Amino acid sequence: MAAPRTRRWYHGTSIALALVLLVGVGAPGAAAKPTDDPAPSPPTPAVTERAATNASAQPTIRETQTMTLTPKAGSVLITFRYEIPDSVTELEIRGLTSSDVTAVSTDGFARDGERYVWDGETEPPTITAAVSVPDGSSRLPFGQSSVDTGSWAVVERYSTGISGRFRGTEPTIERETAVAGSGVAGDRLAYLGAYETESRVVDGQRIRLVLPAATSDVRSDRALQRLTSARKRFDGETASDTVYAIPLPASVDTAAGGYATGNAFWIAENGRNAGTTTWVHEYIHTQQQFAPFDSTIWFIEGSADYYGNLYGYYDGRISFDQFRGEVATTDDAEVVLADVSTPRQGAYTKGERVAAALDLRIRAATDGERTLRAVIQRLNAQGGQVTNADIEQAAEDVSGEQLDGWFDRYVTGIAVPEMPEDRDAYAPVTTVDTDGDGIRNIREVELGTDPATVDTDGDGLDDPTEVNSATDPTAVDTDSDGLDDQTEVNGPTDPTVADTDGDGLDDGHEVELGTDPTVADTDDDGLSDSREVELETEPTVADTDGDGLVDGREVEIGSDPLATDTDGDGVSDQREVNLGTDPTVADTDGDGYPDGRELAVGTDPTTPTSTLGFWITRALNVL
Repeated sequence: MAAPRTRRWYHGTSIALALVLLVGVGAPGAAAKPTDDPAPSPPTPAVTERAATNASAQPTIRETQTMTLTPKAGSVLITFRYEIPDSVTELEIRGLTSSDVTAVSTDGFARDGERYVWDGETEPPTITAAVSVPDGSSRLPFGQSSVDTGSWAVVERYSTGISGRFRGTEPTIERETAVAGSGVAGDRLAYLGAYETESRVVDGQRIRLVLPAATSDVRSDRALQRLTSARKRFDGETASDTVYAIPLPASVDTAAGGYATGNAFWIAENGRNAGTTTWVHEYIHTQQQFAPFDSTIWFIEGSADYYGNLYGYYDGRISFDQFRGEVATTDDAEVVLADVSTPRQGAYTKGERVAAALDLRIRAATDGERTLRAVIQRLNAQGGQVTNADIEQAAEDVSGEQLDGWFDRYVTGIAVPEMPEDRDAYAPVTTVDTDGDGIRNIREVELGTDPATVDTDGDGLDDPTEVNSATDPTAVDTDSDGLDDQTEVNGPTDPTVADTDGDGLDDGHEVELGTDPTVADTDDDGLSDSREVELETEPTVADTDGDGLVDGREVEIGSDPLATDTDGDGVSDQREVNLGTDPTVADTDGDGYPDGRELAVGTDPTTPTSTLGFWITRALNVL
């Protein structure tokens, strides 16, 4: 029989998977402009939390990078683990033989030159390697994402290439990042070490501030306020359910004020000052889930800079004059944004001005119904790397106008758009909210709620409350546990979890039974409420049969919690326990006389009694 026919493929960590976004920060109130091209550094990920990217259908190869902090500064241990579908017959891993990677151990892989080759049998095969990253003793250059001081580290997922042979459908790749020990993992960036965390849920997205133990100068309330405000203003469908913000300890000096990749970012000391807009800039990057070519970097960085300054102005952190000074800057006015040879700082200067002008153009064309935010959403939906043609098409779809001439002038040409001096031109967009519930109509359409009804599902909770509570505003009972959302939000149970106490009974069923849906064992008798329902004991009464033994104790010793005298020997189960007799055996000592009869006569039910002895004792007791 001929061998199965196989085909070969290669899948590296594409720009779409390893997109890195960052911003330089100078003096407070003015965004510094980077002079170096951002270049992704060796990433490292590790298992307190996990986050996956590139979700895909079967067959799927799953790579999990688990990161471990080591005492040695500048070196992080990463275990690369691969789950391989049956259709894959050969697997090779590249990218782990460079000078900054030292293999510690392998299981199922053998090195062959510049690659590691799977033996075809071991499941799951692993490669554990020590990966070198900067130790923080010198200034981190612009574009550097990772640092390991020995006591803590921030590490980006390491780039690997995966190739091999397969039968049938070409496999897709799913990559996960995890942390071993104390730490937090985003989908591409991880923090390793001791930390505290604070978080807020805003319009369905959790914003999590991860505070390294070595960080002491961060106003967490102020940081969360900025990020909360950014989420509310940059509303609509989120690019991720959770965003991780990591302020680096001041002991590390960085050229950049911040660095974002995937759903996480770090902020350096020089990006945390009250007058800067770096927090918002990096947050916006986490909501840009598409990748640029060199010719479209201007849109990624320019829009993030624009929103960072715009929201800073809205929140009163910078003045209007400061804001307009940023968006109307003439710095790098002569550069061509689409030219790949353009100095990178042009993406932040002229790029911001063009992004701001495009936002104003869209607002004007849609009577304030849509903004640049809608363009970013469309590009997120498209995914992958985007071209200037993609950006132009998305802007045309959003605005309803032809913009080819506009892009020719300002993106592929050297012209600079005029920026209004009137502050009203930049005012927060007033959008239609028919039912006045605080959610714009366009957002209600995305959520599936009724723009004309405050409480779409009629459960007594208005739509904004449900969005903030993470309940479904289109379903009366989000978790289908028999209790409506209003009852659960106003009560002690979790409206998003059917079985709040995890005892095996849905909350609604517990309410019907009279048990406590927040306590696994309502009557504290040693049996969970669901176990009592199964045994038909009373889950609200510790001793169902009233024999003096709680139900859990009876189940433990084997007696019947529904019968006072399990073995029917005339002695209650509790008395038998006290006497040392067996409550499940009528004649404990096996002498032919039931325990109850022996007690009545006066013989010992735990010691066999002869017939003569039994009758003599009985006779004496009668006399």
